[in-house]
Amino acid sequence: MWIVALWACFGSPVTEPEAPPPPTPGSVTGRVVDTTGRGLPDVDVIAGESATRTNSLGLFQLEVPPDQDLVLDVTGPVQLRVALVDKPEELAAAPGGMAWEGGQLESFGMVEVHATQQGEPIELKSAAQLEFPVLPGTDKAALWHFDEDKGLWVQEGQLTITDGVARMSVAHFSWWNCDEPLEAPSSRGGRCASD
Repeated sequence: MWIVALWACFGSPVTEPEAPPPPTPGSVTGRVVDTTGRGLPDVDVIAGESATRTNSLGLFQLEVPPDQDLVLDVTGPVQLRVALVDKPEELAAAPGGMAWEGGQLESFGMVEVHATQQGEPIELKSAAQLEFPVLPGTDKAALWHFDEDKGLWVQEGQLTITDGVARMSVAHFSWWNCDEPLEAPSSRGGRCASD
């Protein structure tokens, strides 16, 4: 089972671009960034029983024991890119303008997760468990992913929110979002009278 859990005590993001360390057999490397691509320091990255923390540039290398069952259908080095969006001012950077086929969504937090090997995307062989923080006060939301072909957000699966953390099982890596549809403004007929 593969679990990507992101816990952060955010300081100032780091803007210096740097590549993740080269992966070695039995490791996953990556960088946790905000929506502007700045590395986020001190974020815990957890996969099953393995855990590490991002360095001052948001980079990490996670050692994975050979007997640990990963849901990635690959052998050899893997690179993981994670973009955490958990501040209201960052939500505007979401793809698709927060549109779904029925209107607009209100987001309470999202994450983009992509796994690659030698620059090629990797698909999951079974469901992965994701956890990430949501906006304070959020206790209910639906799970959505961004469909790049449609250019829209699509509701998919279930999530739970406990103590400010969204937990979900996903079938693919993508943009994942805790949302609720915005209610359309109501209008009433009538006329204005003037003196």
